[in-house]
Amino acid sequence: MIELTNIELSFGKRQLIEKGGMCIPYQQVTLLRGESGSGKTSLLMDIGLLAHQAKMNYLFDGIDINTCHEKQRSYLRQNEISFIFQENYSFSEKCYEKFTESNQRMS
Repeated sequence: MIELTNIELSFGKRQLIEKGGMCIPYQQVTLLRGESGSGKTSLLMDIGLLAHQAKMNYLFDGIDINTCHEKQRSYLRQNEISFIFQENYSFSEKCYEKFTESNQRMS
């Protein structure tokens, strides 16, 4: 489970999230929605350990992300966290086919 508390996200003087919080249950699809520019992507990048833009208390399956070492963060990124991006235009059709073929072989 992912538990986020005391989320604060701002860009310059613009406060996007103030004292927010959320829980993302294990093996459940969770929807994060909001207006364009409301901080959804920035928060998701933080949750995925790809950035550190928000100030927050972050527990990932009981692990305090704010205090864990980069080696452990790297392990979590590689083995525990998955993304489905809204746009896939960065992949060519051939690249996508190779990606899906390699994933099928691994299953």
